[in-house]
Amino acid sequence: MVFKRTDGPLPTRVVTALEVSENKERLPGECSLGILTDLQPTKRLWWGSVAAPQVASSKLVLHDMPEVYGGIPSNAELFFSLHSAFHLEPLKASIKSDRIKEFSSGLPIEDIWPDFKLHLGNEAGYYTMYCDYGGLTMYTLMRNAHGSLCLEHGF
Repeated sequence: MVFKRTDGPLPTRVVTALEVSENKERLPGECSLGILTDLQPTKRLWWGSVAAPQVASSKLVLHDMPEVYGGIPSNAELFFSLHSAFHLEPLKASIKSDRIKEFSSGLPIEDIWPDFKLHLGNEAGYYTMYCDYGGLTMYTLMRNAHGSLCLEHGF
C-alpha cells in the first residue's frame, strides 16, 4: 500500500490499523500499524508481550521489509529471550534467518522455547528479539480457547 498526498507533504503521523478475526461471531481485534518511509531508522531490538499459558496461546509474527531496508542477509541470526516474573534469567534461543518464513503467519512460542510454560508459570511474560539487521518488524498473535484473537505490535 502506498500513501501519497497531492497538495503537500504527508502529516508526520498517519494512523493505520489491521483488523483480525477468526470467527465472525466474535468481535474483531485491531492492531495499530502506522506507516514506514525510507527515512525510518533501522530497529535491531524488539520486545513485546506473550500471554499467560493457561489464558491463551502466543505466536510471534515477524516480517522483513526488503522494500525499505534491502532484505535480511542469508547469514543473519535472530536472538530471542523470554522474560518471566518468576525467573531472573530469561530463556534464550537463536534462529538463523533461513527460517524467517516460519514467522509469516506466526511461530508458536513453544517452537522457540519448549519449556516456556514452566518458565512463565501462570503469568504473562515478554520477549525480546535482537538482530544486527534492522529491517524486521514484530507482533504477537494471541488466541484463547474461545477463538478470540489479539494481535499486539512489538515495541
